[in-house]
Amino acid sequence: MAIWVGVDVGGTFTDFVAYDDDSGDSVTYKRSSTPRDPTDAIIYGLKVMLTRFGITKDSIAQVGHGTTVGTNTLIQRKGARVALITTKGFRDVLEIGRQTRPGFFDIYSDFPPAVVPRVLRFEVDERIMADGSVRVPLTNSEIERVVSMALDSDVDALAVSLLFAYLRQTMSRESAPRSPGGRRGNSSRFPRRCSLSSASTSAHRPPRRTPTCSR
Repeated sequence: MAIWVGVDVGGTFTDFVAYDDDSGDSVTYKRSSTPRDPTDAIIYGLKVMLTRFGITKDSIAQVGHGTTVGTNTLIQRKGARVALITTKGFRDVLEIGRQTRPGFFDIYSDFPPAVVPRVLRFEVDERIMADGSVRVPLTNSEIERVVSMALDSDVDALAVSLLFAYLRQTMSRESAPRSPGGRRGNSSRFPRRCSLSSASTSAHRPPRRTPTCSR
């Protein structure tokens, strides 16, 4: 017997389904989600599925997981307050994007607000070229200047998206603040998270990498 289990974590409910590959039978279960830690609802629900329907651990072939939590957070604008550090001249990539719009020639089209407001986007003077060579090196003083400005903005997290950073990931890492208590700030103002676009999405085109690491 091979059982396939699926879990869908939503903002309100977490849904479970178990499918028997041999008999074609399926069973379902629903319980309230636990927003503070979604894994609480997942673990509880899986235990219920095992005991209520007599499923053994050894019979489970695979557990698939999906969630709309991230999508809901983005749509509802309930995420963390994020500051973006990006290459000089590319501060507005979040708003320019790829010029995709419902009506291409409609000059009155409205766009949703950028995931990071312009006041929280900071430019750093550096430039990596398309072949990976460095035209403008990233200096320690420039890192100190931009990171300090970002941290002074009372943010919960930092996103770093440098042009062609996926070709030289060390430069992205250098532009991120160091560990709490380090010379780039004390623990009271150090953000919990720092996301690097070169690590989250190693793709060329900043309009794809920048929103991904900023969410």
